[in-house]
Amino acid sequence: MSVNFKNKFYVSVILLITSVSQLVPVSNANAALPLLEILSVKNSDQNTVDLTVISRIPNNQVGSHIIIANAKSLPLIDSSSTIQVVQNIKQRVSQSELDQIKKMGKKLATEIAASNKSSVNKGAVASFAEGVRLLYGDAVIGKGASKTKNIITHKITGLISGVEYSFKVVATNSKNQVFVSPIVNFQKDLTIPNTPVISKVEAISATQVKIFFNAPSFDGGSAIDSYTVTANPGQITTTVNQPAGGQIILSGLTESTSYTFTITANNKKGASTASKASDQITTPVKEIITFRPTVPPSGPTLAAPAFTLSSSSESRTVNTAATGFTSNSTGGAIASFGISATSPGMIFSTTTGALTGTPTTIATSTVFTITATNATASSTQTFTFTVTAALAAPAFTLSSASESRTVNTAATGFTIATSTGGTIASFGINATPPGMSFNTSTGALTGTPNTVATATAFTITATNTAGSATQTFTLTVTAAVAIFTQPIGGANATALSIQPVVRVVDGSGNAIASFTSNVVAAIASGTGTLSGTTTVAAVAGVATFTNLVITGTAGAFTLRFTPVGLTAVTSNTLTITAGAASSYLVSSSSNSPAAGSAVTISAQLSDISGNAVNTAGKTVTWSKSNANGSFATATSTTNAAGIATISFTVHTVSATSTTVTATSSTPTLTGTSSTITTVAGAASKIAVQQVASPIRIIFQTQPSFRIQDATI
Repeated sequence: MSVNFKNKFYVSVILLITSVSQLVPVSNANAALPLLEILSVKNSDQNTVDLTVISRIPNNQVGSHIIIANAKSLPLIDSSSTIQVVQNIKQRVSQSELDQIKKMGKKLATEIAASNKSSVNKGAVASFAEGVRLLYGDAVIGKGASKTKNIITHKITGLISGVEYSFKVVATNSKNQVFVSPIVNFQKDLTIPNTPVISKVEAISATQVKIFFNAPSFDGGSAIDSYTVTANPGQITTTVNQPAGGQIILSGLTESTSYTFTITANNKKGASTASKASDQITTPVKEIITFRPTVPPSGPTLAAPAFTLSSSSESRTVNTAATGFTSNSTGGAIASFGISATSPGMIFSTTTGALTGTPTTIATSTVFTITATNATASSTQTFTFTVTAALAAPAFTLSSASESRTVNTAATGFTIATSTGGTIASFGINATPPGMSFNTSTGALTGTPNTVATATAFTITATNTAGSATQTFTLTVTAAVAIFTQPIGGANATALSIQPVVRVVDGSGNAIASFTSNVVAAIASGTGTLSGTTTVAAVAGVATFTNLVITGTAGAFTLRFTPVGLTAVTSNTLTITAGAASSYLVSSSSNSPAAGSAVTISAQLSDISGNAVNTAGKTVTWSKSNANGSFATATSTTNAAGIATISFTVHTVSATSTTVTATSSTPTLTGTSSTITTVAGAASKIAVQQVASPIRIIFQTQPSFRIQDATI
């Protein structure tokens, strides 16, 4: 019994029976072996395997079983009711169709139970098979009968070499029980082709023969790409790239020699076994033609030959049929043609002056001389013939394998980095990212993606007549980040006057509602710190900031906003001005003045960050840390720049120190200078420390001198 696959697109086989009312476990409770089991799956011939099943169902329960072949691309049938599982396999089948198939399945199960145990009602089987076809496509239902020992072999045909199949058998009996076998996986491997057959051999010159042959009956599951002919003796061979039977010319033989020939077919798996040797054939002796001009007894003299060729040159790939040339006589009648040499695999006719055949040897550009002769004279033409190597299949690499780019920003894309195979005729891509362009001549992808997309793999194919090759490029197009409301500055250490709103948008500028991740704000330029709620979770793609504060040096700032997983965006420039006054910055025109000199003390109104506050009219009261020095006045007033000054005369003794403090009220503000320490002034006189005695004796006390400044 055989099951034949009619649809070659199917990649698997499932053997099963329609559902019945009761399911029996796959194993006998009193035995370790399954009640129904696939013993083996073996290659048979071509697209066929032999599937051997054993049934250990007790004899008083034996019944019949049905085999249905289905595609592996559908889910494997569960061991429960087939009809119920059918609903999960193809939802596109209407409910009415499902109900009808259920009815057919139940009817078939009932008729199996009521019929002879070794037979099945053919009408019921055909009806159910039509229902299965609605779900699975073409399927064939066969039947087999359980016997003593219960070992049955089924032939499964229509398989494809190199594809893995799954097999499963389900049997029923007259008690409406179902027995399910374990699943067995099997792959029918590629094989070498069957043997081709030589039908005839003809000698066409002293060194060439033409072999006629038929293709093998089976290609081994892989298309035949060439045939190889071998001559014996000498093991002279030629291989011709052609998929079908026909004829092959073999050159390089020896004249007046007896040969037999064999042929093999070649596919991806390898070469077939050699054919049976052909009938023996003997090459002829090379003919030597001697031309003896004759003098016509009377009448006009024969004109000298003149002729043209249909082509003066040709370039052809090895082992592909050449166009060659024909000769056209334009002078006196030509008695014969000759050629300086014949390319291996080509045939020259000395009668017609035509060159035909299939070149079998690679050769650079070669000039052949063709001579036409008659009794009067001869003339020549030349033909240039080039035989190139067979074109290799393409092989190439891309300049980049992947890229991530923000929507609506120019992408780098890719170019063809290397091409190491045969010359590429054209390029293709399975799809072009929106907004980008693919060049079928150069294989380059350029442009600006305008649609947000997750990582998507694109397949690039290079093609020539010998085959094709592919590479993949993965492109991720992320959402853009846009500042919907630009931030506007304000006073230092206070909330920005206008708070920013940031959107995560698609290529058309619409907020992406699914984006709910955090957006983080930070200072991009400017000196200071950013406080407030700097991390905000987006709502439907929109992040709204409400209380950002910049504290730092007054001036220009920019802010940077970074959504999680996306490229940051930077705001326009905003300006921070000085904040409310919080203290005075007190300084001296000199922190090391000469003793007794006057210095200018300045007090600058400033905010919390030390920025100058330009407030005029504040009365500043001056004080010092000790008794050293004196002020010109006790108070002074700030000018338009917020600066108050006072003249301070330092102590007249060097190396004395003091600090100066400025204070104002409403509100109370204060500030203290750095320490001011006096130093000695410039020398202005010499002072005698001791006076010498007038008596002419050695001084009891020697005189000494001190250099003093003007303050002593």
